[in-house]
Amino acid sequence: MATTFQRLDNEKFSLFLVQVRDGDDRHQGETFAFLAEDRVRLDADHTAWLGINAQVNGLEGDKVELRQTRDEKLKAFRESVRPARDWVLGQFDYGDERPAQYGLAKMPPLSISGCLDYAQTLFWSNQPERNLDPALPEWLLTSIQAAHQQFVEAIAAYDRVVKDYKDASAERRTLRQETNKRVRALRQYLYVHLGRESHLLADYGF
Repeated sequence: MATTFQRLDNEKFSLFLVQVRDGDDRHQGETFAFLAEDRVRLDADHTAWLGINAQVNGLEGDKVELRQTRDEKLKAFRESVRPARDWVLGQFDYGDERPAQYGLAKMPPLSISGCLDYAQTLFWSNQPERNLDPALPEWLLTSIQAAHQQFVEAIAAYDRVVKDYKDASAERRTLRQETNKRVRALRQYLYVHLGRESHLLADYGF
């Protein structure tokens, strides 16, 4: 039965291309050997495929790692807020609404967008020109700002690798489609010279 190479997963497709090349190596000098330009193209396709497949796999690993880092920085930002909130709550009686003026009535939400919105409100609320009395101690605000900066950088790093992963995956899909087309042409070439039932087709993985 002929190999349905179009349905092979990416790793098996890499091995399949090697088999096609090995088949041509085995039959070099035969009248049905691939034409020189087709063999050069096959070698180039194999090299390109190994490169883009490795790139996508590497970016997938980076994506997992950077997502974990981003989530850890989100937790660190939330925890950096806790001392400031405790300080504000300690300044007023229970039920007093003034902690909301500091943007610290509640802890930050668990979502990324929610934390970013929370930070924007908190930093705006604690601008010196708002003259909150008492003002949030500078060291507490600085600690939150540092954790927020690391959180923002982690988000940006993750977003970059996601974009790179999507771009590389699209490039891999395009190369796979183009290579499939060229391999089909090579198979058709062998069909013409050997016939569809030739046992020699197995040497090429067909």
